[in-house]
Amino acid sequence: MAHDLPELPEMIATVREFIADITPQLSGLERYHGLCAQFLLDATLRELAAWAPRETADDRRLRDLLGAPAAQPMNDVMVDLCRAIRAGRFDDDLDALRETLTAHVVDKVRVAKPAVLAAEHRAPQTPHAGEDT
Repeated sequence: MAHDLPELPEMIATVREFIADITPQLSGLERYHGLCAQFLLDATLRELAAWAPRETADDRRLRDLLGAPAAQPMNDVMVDLCRAIRAGRFDDDLDALRETLTAHVVDKVRVAKPAVLAAEHRAPQTPHAGEDT
């Protein structure tokens, strides 16, 4: 996934906290499911401790637009890109800026809430395992 803030470990930790908050109010099978979910999320967070976000096509597009080096953290790239836009650096090629930023937003929305995208921006649907094609 393209990685804006909050980062994936933070999102998982938040979900784990939500589940931990409601689990004591549950009983029986629901309580067991809450405890299992917490256990699995704890294991996921431990696995993520060694995980590093990979560079995506979206990251490369933004780096290329700005001319940023590959070693520059993406959060810094975004800050520098915003500053460059405010300074008018892309005023002579607004079409390229619009295309790059539209692609950036579409990539983000595909992850966060794909149903709100216009039809031309939706990813092709692929059947899930066990579904008929």
